[in-house]
This record gives sequence, C-alpha cells and structure tokens, in this order.
Amino acid sequence: MYTNRTSSISVINNDNHEILPKSDTQWKEHEQNVSHDFDSSDGNDISDESYQINKRRHMARQHRLNGNTAFYSDDYQQSIDLYTKSLSLDENIFTYYNRAIAYFKLNDYNASIQDCFQVLKINPAHITALYHRALCYCINQQYDEGQRDLEYLLTIDSDNFEAQHLLNRIILMKKTPSNHEVINMQSIIKSLKDTSMHLEDEHINYNTASSMDMNIAFYENANSDHDNHNIDPFHTSSLNEYDDEDIALGDE
Repeated sequence: MYTNRTSSISVINNDNHEILPKSDTQWKEHEQNVSHDFDSSDGNDISDESYQINKRRHMARQHRLNGNTAFYSDDYQQSIDLYTKSLSLDENIFTYYNRAIAYFKLNDYNASIQDCFQVLKINPAHITALYHRALCYCINQQYDEGQRDLEYLLTIDSDNFEAQHLLNRIILMKKTPSNHEVINMQSIIKSLKDTSMHLEDEHINYNTASSMDMNIAFYENANSDHDNHNIDPFHTSSLNEYDDEDIALGDE
C-alpha cells in the first residue's frame, strides 16, 4: 500500500521506508505532479521564454535526482532511463557522468565510454571521467587508449595514486603479456569495479587532487540520506529552489 507525504508523490511504505514507484503509471503521476508544482511557483514574474528554459532545466534536474535514487536502489536500468529523460531536457555534465556509471554497472562498457566522451567534451579536465573511461578501456583490453587517458589525467593530478597504479599495471601488461599478468590485470579491474563507482552532483569539485576521495564522501552521504526516512527520495521539497550551480554546465 502506498501513501503520499506531499502533493508531489513522495512514496513511502507502511514501515516508513522510502521505495521507488513500481509501475510506469506511478512514475508518470510523479512527473505530472512535479510539473504542476513548478507551474504553481512564481513563473509569472519572468518572461515566458525564460520560464520555459528554467522549467526544462528544473525538470531535468528532478529526473537526474530521481535517477540517483534509482541507482542507489540498485535499479540501474531505471536510473539510465531517468538520466536519459534528463538529458533530453538539459545536457548536464553530472547526468552524463552518472549515466556512464549506471551503464558500467550493467556491463555496457561501450555506452559508458561514450558518456565519458560527452563529459570530457564539456570539461576535458574531468578527472573521474578520465579515470573511469581508462578503466572501461582496460576492461575492453584497449590498453593504448586507457594509457593515454591515465597519462593525461596525471598531467592534471600528478599525485593521483589510483591512476598511477592502474597505469603501471597497463605498462607492465603491455611489456610482458603473460598469463600471470593477465590474471593480475583481471584481478585489479575486478577490485576497481567494486570500489570506483560513485555518483557526482553539483556540490562536488572534481577538478582537485582529492576528487576521487570526494566521490566516496558523496556516496556515503547519499546513502546516509537514503536510509533516513525523513528525507524525500524524489527531492520534491526543493522543487521551487534555484541556484546558479543547478543550471550551469561545465565547471560547477
């Protein structure tokens, strides 16, 4: 049985645990209510063109946040669908990156690489996208491409231990492609797959040497929020709040 906490579907079950809508109808109802909440705000105070642009961006952000909720519920296909809806409204760097991570979780490494390309078109110095694309290349045994990404990453962040370690293994693998090194590389990749998949959002500055650690901090904070039943899983409480970093692309 589902109950609504607000007019914009914030769904909880009888145990006060947040859950995702289970059907297309419930998702559609949620999206309609999100749009209605936006239309009920102060849209008359700005020009119609600006209003429509802001509405698209706001709806895009809502889809991205819902995609994050689906991701943390291990519903990776649903998160991809929501990120794709978001991108149809606003090509946001965070959405591309998060969708790349979701594709990775479904072992679609080529699609993940393509989304990393989109991230790097917006910000060529995006450290985690460079690292993630290099990891995908390694999984695909495209070691030359992976090496190039890691070498470029290290020109931006020379103290990045994870990138240097993976680069060293690639170089060794290319020099001595023995069965032993193949097994070592597979083991390293498996370990990295389990530890490097974290989402990003506006408040993270990923152009610093500690950016990968900050991803981990965000992941822990997001999981903490998700476990708190007083938190709206669809972030409907912030539907009428705006700030510049929600809208701007690139270095946020």
